[in-house]
Amino acid sequence: MAQSYRREPEEQARALPRPSKRAATNLKHLPRQRQVEYPRWLVVLLFMQRVSVISAIGLASAVCICLGWITFIQQEWNQKLEEKQRLERLGREIENQIPPIDQDTLNRIPPNYKKATPGDNIDLERAEPRTVPTLPATEQGDRPSEPVPAGY
Repeated sequence: MAQSYRREPEEQARALPRPSKRAATNLKHLPRQRQVEYPRWLVVLLFMQRVSVISAIGLASAVCICLGWITFIQQEWNQKLEEKQRLERLGREIENQIPPIDQDTLNRIPPNYKKATPGDNIDLERAEPRTVPTLPATEQGDRPSEPVPAGY
């Protein structure tokens, strides 16, 4: 009279409740799992951790940007310095190619020689002043013809 507590597979399949299709179609959202309430100090620590991670990433990216900018400026500076040194060398070479002025040439300079000024470097001939076109005697009246300013 030993009773068997073991069920047959068919009986096991019948014993399990089957989910109804109707209940699944009415389900609008998954049921919320019960959220664990963390202590306030732990919430503050987790918030501080997130803030520190974000700030660390921001600082690292700012440092990388600054280093890249400094490197770029340094390269530009070096290029300009090399160009300046090249031009200085070229200027010295040109100066060395010019023969020195001997004393006889200096003695031949007239005593009333005037040094050139920036205004004297323009080699333009002065133009005649413009005049107002003459009108017939009836329209001209008593006005004398005066030169018109150059306008430049």
